[in-house]
Amino acid sequence: QASHQRHSTPIKMAPRQQLLLLCWCVVTLVRCLAVHGQHNIESTAGCTSDLDCSANGDCIGGTCKCDAPWSGSACQYLMFKPAPYPSAAYGFSPNVTSWGGNPILDVHGDGKFHLFVTEMAGEDCGLHVWQSQSQVVHAMADSAGGPYVRQVVALPHEAHNPQAFVYKDSWYIAHIGTADSTRAVSNCTGGKPSLGMGGKASSGGSTLHKAPGPHGPWTPVPNAVHCNNPSPFVAPNGTLFLVCTWSLWSAPSPEGPWSTVVENLHPSPSPPDKRHWEDPFLWIDGKGRWHILSHTYVMEDWPAYSISGHGFSADGLTWHWSSFEPYNGTVAFIDHAKQQFSTLERPKLVFDAQGVPQYLLNGASSVWPCSPCGHCSHCKVTQGYDWTYTLARPLLTT
Repeated sequence: QASHQRHSTPIKMAPRQQLLLLCWCVVTLVRCLAVHGQHNIESTAGCTSDLDCSANGDCIGGTCKCDAPWSGSACQYLMFKPAPYPSAAYGFSPNVTSWGGNPILDVHGDGKFHLFVTEMAGEDCGLHVWQSQSQVVHAMADSAGGPYVRQVVALPHEAHNPQAFVYKDSWYIAHIGTADSTRAVSNCTGGKPSLGMGGKASSGGSTLHKAPGPHGPWTPVPNAVHCNNPSPFVAPNGTLFLVCTWSLWSAPSPEGPWSTVVENLHPSPSPPDKRHWEDPFLWIDGKGRWHILSHTYVMEDWPAYSISGHGFSADGLTWHWSSFEPYNGTVAFIDHAKQQFSTLERPKLVFDAQGVPQYLLNGASSVWPCSPCGHCSHCKVTQGYDWTYTLARPLLTT
């Protein structure tokens, strides 16, 4: 922080100068609070419907009453509890390159949380090999936030960005890739060039796998939707919904048949926003409102910076996309200084039995400053900076 020297005698300013100084101070304060993760200064405009509350609360008497863990004048910000450093679910210790996943509580089995998480195969490999050497690892913990202990490789390469769910007592993992690459895994000791999108696939893979329980064995589900960054959600009536490549699909079961509900959910980035949206995470809350949490980024060098986005809908058909970011790249810890991350991607929420979000998991790149990488989201795949891990943060629900 820059130091400021006090003047021993007051400086006289004209009213116009005083007004300009006041405006500068307010703008500076807002920017500073945004950088440090405080979102308390915002528009005080009243609401006329629950959608004015980002579908995260109720509009009562022209004011938004937010549901936990949301806050802000329009319920547009996620609120976090400070966590013990490093708040890592997987990949920090022992040190491996990991890039997000989601845990499920085995309520009918061992009572443990089972995490299905992306890990890079190959010795000393960073995230630059994600397109060819991603595998899905099964890990376990007593609590949703971890840390998780590695068990086995659930799905071999190439399988990336897993999201697990339970449907009628069977366990499923939706993911990128078909988990049946014929390319051998390469080690990265001493550095290796990026391998690119890799390997021929055999004829037996799928972007959806099924098992009788969290420990497998996992078998491919035929006729799955082949698309990018799948996010499934099981509605209370048993209908399965899936957001994938920014289209919304539905099916009576994971085995299909699948039909398109809405195409082109989110428009391409356009000025002045310039945010690119990816990694959608879909859910329907306890009031029947639809939500998508997303990673966002800008293709410009620092100080251009973006981390997250939120979309919401009353019916799943007509969507609204907030101009506010529900969280930024600053993480607060109980016993450690705040930490700035170059990017936090692959958002996944963990809910309690009542459907209230309890934790947010992200693939995290701790590089800072991000100037060596170009735009901040690129640090995760810049060789020499591409160690990443899976971060788990508790949400403020009381």
